[in-house]
Amino acid sequence: MITLIASPVYDDVTKDFYNFFYNLAQYHPTTIIILKDPTPEAIRQAITDFQPKLLIFTGHGTPNAVLGKDKEILLSTEGYDPVLKRYTPTLNLDLLKDRIVLIPICWTGEHLIPKIAEVSEASVGFKEPFIYLEPYKEVFFQPIEAMVVSLLNGATVYESCMEFDTVTKQLICEYNNEKEVSWRLYHNLQSLIAYGNKDARVI
Repeated sequence: MITLIASPVYDDVTKDFYNFFYNLAQYHPTTIIILKDPTPEAIRQAITDFQPKLLIFTGHGTPNAVLGKDKEILLSTEGYDPVLKRYTPTLNLDLLKDRIVLIPICWTGEHLIPKIAEVSEASVGFKEPFIYLEPYKEVFFQPIEAMVVSLLNGATVYESCMEFDTVTKQLICEYNNEKEVSWRLYHNLQSLIAYGNKDARVI
């Protein structure tokens, strides 16, 4: 089973996501391929060549799209995007058939994630911004790590989302006295959304 991660790096947030997934790839025994600073064409070629079961996109998100460097659209659905303030095309969605797609970045759960679920096996994302504090970034990435590792280990999409839920709730309790941390954790918990076949597994 192959996992493909498209991870543009162009600011502090995208660098944090890249480093997080790079470190995860070093210790997990499955095959994880990371495309650093991908173009839409490179993503299309990699999916065609490697046929990954699990696809993960990082970068910055909008309701309709995943953005790479210079706001280049890497993946999108058609329609007016209120964040970009322009219309977006349908791009690379045809490549997602029979795959599980995880996009743990801002806004994508609003339009893009449900649209992906029409062609993929399942899709997961955040319907609002994913927010964190830089000094506590390892705390905020723990629920994402729990969800991804759960998927890689053979859990269903639903079970993996429940791992995100469980770990987040544990952290909210742990950081209950640090309100700037706990309310952001709660926000991310409420924002996670999944569509498609929630019984789907990558292995």
